[in-house]
Amino acid sequence: MNEDEEIQKALREDELPPPPPNPGINKSKMPDPATVGSVPQDASAYELMDRRDEEQILAELGELPADVLNTMVYSFKMDGRDVTGLSWIGVKTLVVELGQYSIEDLKVEETPETYRCIAKAIDKKAQVTMYGTAEQDKMMRFKDNERKDPFALQKASSKAQRNAFMAVLPKGIVEEFKKKCLAVNPRGPRVAYR
Repeated sequence: MNEDEEIQKALREDELPPPPPNPGINKSKMPDPATVGSVPQDASAYELMDRRDEEQILAELGELPADVLNTMVYSFKMDGRDVTGLSWIGVKTLVVELGQYSIEDLKVEETPETYRCIAKAIDKKAQVTMYGTAEQDKMMRFKDNERKDPFALQKASSKAQRNAFMAVLPKGIVEEFKKKCLAVNPRGPRVAYR
């Protein structure tokens, strides 16, 4: 059995690997629950998934409860169609499971209003390099005000890595992984529905 067949076999097995461990929760720094996870009704699918990934990034930093770290796949209806995508944790889990991908370089540029990151992902087996970018505002905007986002750099960095990995991961393997997650427990902790 060659390596590609082994990967496909691993994706078809009944068990998914556990999500990465959570370093703990610092409840004294938790953001206002009324502002976290609220997504405008007219937001695009990308914006919805991006906001959920921000929640996972904050949970990894111990700023939100760890239960969001169990979500591998997002699935919801938008404009009458089903939208399904990998979460930040799902991307990292798939990358670790496959074992041939890495971030080789991460560049950060700071502007007065944002952090911009460029991540370079490499498929070591196929010798393919792809880049992912992300820009994160330093200020969080709410209906009535705005305030400094103390995790803007971490969010930009994580999103750039996610985007780089998604650019280099074979689409067929990503689709198989999403199907696997949905089949294991379609309404369980590994899949978030809107």
